[in-house]
Amino acid sequence: MRTSFTKLIEKIPLLHADQSDTDQKLTEAEQGKLWATYIGNTMSICVLSYMARHAKDREIKEIVNHALGLTRQFVTFTKDTD
Repeated sequence: MRTSFTKLIEKIPLLHADQSDTDQKLTEAEQGKLWATYIGNTMSICVLSYMARHAKDREIKEIVNHALGLTRQFVTFTKDTD
């Protein structure tokens, strides 16, 4: 049985590489923000992985695992974007 949280989250659109404008270069400020966001998300992978391993409540574990999946997806997308 899927929770309402999962149903709600599945409706949120994600940014895909084909939606970005690759002809424009990032400014220094944008590059800095992207780097800070990447570092924050890689740290979040460590924290969320720990939480997922140790969570006892099924619903909390489901939410943490979903957040972990989104974070991994974002980090992968960021690394694959030139």
